Amino acid sequence: LDRARTLAHTCLGYISRPNHLIYGEGHPIRKLSPKGFRPVDLGYNVEESLPGLALYATLTADQEVLEHTITAMRSHMEFMLPDGGWDNSWGCRNYKWTWWGSRTSDGCHPAYILLAKYDPRFREIAQRNVEMMAACTQNGLLYGGPDYFIHGDLPCLHHAFTHAKALTTVLDHDEHPEPEARVSLPRDEPYGLKSFPEVGTHLAAVGPWRATVTEYDWKEPGEEGGHVTGGSLSLLFHQKLGPILTASMTEYELIEAPNQQGFIDAPHMPLTPRVEYVTRAETYTSFSDFQAVLKVTHLRNEVLFDAQGRLLSASHVPVPTGAVRYHMTYRVTESLVQIHASATAPPALAGKLQFVLPVISRSDEHVEQGDLASIRVSKPKGSLIVRTSAPGGFETLPKERTFNLIPGFECLPVIVPMRPGEEIHVELEVVLTS
Repeated sequence: LDRARTLAHTCLGYISRPNHLIYGEGHPIRKLSPKGFRPVDLGYNVEESLPGLALYATLTADQEVLEHTITAMRSHMEFMLPDGGWDNSWGCRNYKWTWWGSRTSDGCHPAYILLAKYDPRFREIAQRNVEMMAACTQNGLLYGGPDYFIHGDLPCLHHAFTHAKALTTVLDHDEHPEPEARVSLPRDEPYGLKSFPEVGTHLAAVGPWRATVTEYDWKEPGEEGGHVTGGSLSLLFHQKLGPILTASMTEYELIEAPNQQGFIDAPHMPLTPRVEYVTRAETYTSFSDFQAVLKVTHLRNEVLFDAQGRLLSASHVPVPTGAVRYHMTYRVTESLVQIHASATAPPALAGKLQFVLPVISRSDEHVEQGDLASIRVSKPKGSLIVRTSAPGGFETLPKERTFNLIPGFECLPVIVPMRPGEEIHVELEVVLTS
């Protein structure tokens, strides 16, 4: 008990201000990034650290730890999406991210169920998350993301037995009364803008749209592929249609080889929307620049993000023939999302400059490319319309979906050719099924 108390109270020193996020999943643990950000892994926080603190506080009646844990749980639940997924699109270890949580941790349920009497939203968090896990379960095994099964990827046994352990903990404590009614969670509401300066990440909620934009610059020594940065639109979600865009790793790398899966022989690419310059030797993107500048403006009925930086390789190396700079803006309104992108570069570019928008879409969803400037993706509750004003329109869509293990979605790669110095516009709108 003495040792447990020492460890629990030590943990309290690793809760950030002002937003009460647990940090320390990085080396050195207390190091700040060049922009002053902390190493924060949302997945392990909600699935191991917070449940551990909640169990300790429940067993020992330690009021100080209990109060800090409840406060931290409220902060972390800001990142739960309406469908029960966890938005770890920006986290320092998002190579272990899957839509329902983190691959080799236990689950958020012990924390959010055992302390549900302190906040009715806690039980709703656990309920939605277990529903998302159930949707990703086939033949009794928990798959690593929503589209693993339909894409033909195998499940990892680790996901199933660790998360079964968390659910067993809840059952063992007999703390699972049925709720009188479902309750609203933070990202259900169109609150406008919430910013998390500890991790350089901003959440927008306007009308039915939920967006995440990040300039998080934490880098673990020795890692190449990792979380996105550069002012990337790391997540876009629609209240009716579900996930529309998401980040993945900048380049898929087996950072923890025993705890990650390898790709099957099928098309895959990074899923993050990006400006991209491709040569025979390397690919340079807008999601790797730790020094990028991000500005955020919250107006009455919209949120505007403005990101500027350099196109870099996954190992953060610039184009050798001269700097190629990008400028992107994202405008989130009640009716649509608009993306503007441009790039400036030396005249002697030998590669291909393009804007890549991997739209989340399963291979069984119907897609129409009626003309060069518009695409319609049919989903169960409506259609996503993607338009561009670029002179050449969109490239012809590929016949196969691309896929990424992080966080486990099939996507339709929508590509707009770009020319240096010229801005392209892309617009996303939803038409609901009546």
